[in-house]
Amino acid sequence: MSVRFIDQDGLEYAARSFLQEHHPSLALPVPIEEIIDIRLGIDIVPIPGLQCAFDVDGFITSDLRTICADEFV
Repeated sequence: MSVRFIDQDGLEYAARSFLQEHHPSLALPVPIEEIIDIRLGIDIVPIPGLQCAFDVDGFITSDLRTICADEFV
């Protein structure tokens, strides 16, 4: 997997574009779990003790279909 660098302006543009497509009302709070799970079809899986065991809050699987996060995050 190659990852390209995005500068600050590009990152802000990408974030605005993403919100315009997936949450155009811009109402707060942004329903990020709903966007990830329902709109993007990415599963969110809480894992008890992930942070303590591996010193990470979360990760995305190599197939980009599942986000695993410490259950307290």
